[in-house]
Amino acid sequence: MKYIQTIFLLMLFTVSAFAQESNLSNSNDSTQIKQELYFKALAEKFSQTRKLNISYNNYGSTNFKTYFKEDYLGKNEIENTHDVSVNVNLDVLKKKKWKLTYSGYYNYQNFEYDSNTSFISSPDLHYLSSAFSVTYFSVLNKKPIIYNASLIADASGEMLGRIKGLVSATYVLKADKKSVLTIGLGATIDPTNPFPVFPIVTYTKPIFNGKWRLDMVLPAKIMLQTQLGQTGRVSLGSELGTSNTYFKDNQIVNFANKFEFRQTHIKSGITYEYLLKNKIVLTAKAGVLNVIRSRVSEKGESFSDNNYLLEFKPTTAPYINLGVSFNPF
Repeated sequence: MKYIQTIFLLMLFTVSAFAQESNLSNSNDSTQIKQELYFKALAEKFSQTRKLNISYNNYGSTNFKTYFKEDYLGKNEIENTHDVSVNVNLDVLKKKKWKLTYSGYYNYQNFEYDSNTSFISSPDLHYLSSAFSVTYFSVLNKKPIIYNASLIADASGEMLGRIKGLVSATYVLKADKKSVLTIGLGATIDPTNPFPVFPIVTYTKPIFNGKWRLDMVLPAKIMLQTQLGQTGRVSLGSELGTSNTYFKDNQIVNFANKFEFRQTHIKSGITYEYLLKNKIVLTAKAGVLNVIRSRVSEKGESFSDNNYLLEFKPTTAPYINLGVSFNPF
């Protein structure tokens, strides 16, 4: 079920990860972007963009109310949720000004719930997605601009999903030793998305006499970060995430039996990262998850207020996360 910071969201924010680097460009020409530094910055911000990332999540008990449209159906409880996800990112073709990459994602989720929670057809859910993405580096008015286009296909353990697209452009307004500011615009090619166009704003700046760093990738995340020793980093803040899957059911409505579930949520908490042998990153997270919107619609249909079928309103749930990733930069 889970689609947290995976291919769709990952590609959505790929071009927004232009991080704080003292040598983002040649000292005499700020328009010359080095691809290696760009993708290093991307991997530094999002563990899902590294060559290999394996993550385990455990979510605590949550109660939720279920609605068919606006009709209240009842209250249920999920006692515990186990979640394992794997991200793989491979270079396919690389040229001076552009790069083609492949990204694969697999997610397994297991639910523990009482016998009265009948909306879940199976306690074990599987989800997969693949994406090819082209990133192109250019210059506009003597400042860097980065274009991205992605083609995404997904599936669940029960059926093939859909093919979606994403295009975006990000303009680097400022990039020096102290701060980075970029603005951009993205658009999804997906008829089920009620908000197909979205802004992208990133801002990175040292604060508190350089002991902490403010790292914003809007609307993806807001973080305060500080170094802990030579190889550790602590982050405090919130991240936006989505979950997604497809399933079959003959009891929701009588005119369809293939459905799509999508959830948007915010994770808030603390993250500790430890760099091992300059290649491997160990991660531990803890905090709470708050759901913004959780709906089911007929497969291929919009999740707008006029179109969805089921809606879930869960309570806040605690979570812990353990991860390991390979980062060759």
